Amino acid sequence: MDTSEITEDIAFRGEIYYEGRVDISGKVEGKIVSDGALSVNVGGYLKGDIQVRQVSLKGEIYGNLNCELVTIQNSGKIFGDIHCKQLQVDRGGVHNGTTIMS
Repeated sequence: MDTSEITEDIAFRGEIYYEGRVDISGKVEGKIVSDGALSVNVGGYLKGDIQVRQVSLKGEIYGNLNCELVTIQNSGKIFGDIHCKQLQVDRGGVHNGTTIMS
């Protein structure tokens, strides 16, 4: 699986469509759609709606999330609704919104 990176020195606004995996350490505002994986790292900031297969969250998301698997790690924060099949929230992880699991 190919991995693309948005590093801490990048700020991006727009829509992202991809295959594989994207790691975000910078700032992204917009819609993200993929059948792949998304990782928002410590210091990473994402504002917008997200539809991907799986998310690993160590940074911050402001928006709604639709995916199969969400892992909110101890530094991760999401402010928005989550629609998923599986959800894991580590101690210290934050979710402020509604969760629908199906």
